[in-house]
Amino acid sequence: MRARAFRRRHAAGGMTLVEILIALAVAGILAAGGVVALGRLGRNQAYQGYVSGFGQAVSDATTRANQTNTIYALTFDGSGYSWGPVGGTLSSCTGAASAPTLTSTIASHAAPNTVTTGDSGWLCFSAPGLVYRLANLSATCSYKTYTFPCLNFSGPGKSEKIFISVGGQVIVQ
Repeated sequence: MRARAFRRRHAAGGMTLVEILIALAVAGILAAGGVVALGRLGRNQAYQGYVSGFGQAVSDATTRANQTNTIYALTFDGSGYSWGPVGGTLSSCTGAASAPTLTSTIASHAAPNTVTTGDSGWLCFSAPGLVYRLANLSATCSYKTYTFPCLNFSGPGKSEKIFISVGGQVIVQ
């Protein structure tokens, strides 16, 4: 009879201390897994945003060069990229031994810690939408039956190559 009374009190009284501790431990494990997953998601998004932003910068510089008949350049290295108009003629880009000086910077993006680029250098854009590669690009991209120099981006568990056509189109492989 005593055992029945104890069971009834226990059922009516709620959870024991051991049950509460187990529930808190399970909740803590789930929360820790969520934090790790969110960190991984944030790194992947930073990588994807940087690579797509680079491609968009190429497109924007090509468009502005065509609209304004002005030379634009995009400079890049392991720390990030910047782009904007270049003073002078196309020879200031094509005959230069180092990256041309931007007269103003339209956009500048620092590379996230998780992103590495295989090369550094610059690209010049002139009307009518011509892209001049002035970098020693070590990666190669195959597109259809052709092989071209391209930029290699690596991130958290990913590696992508960006080919920039002479007309300013960006192809990500």
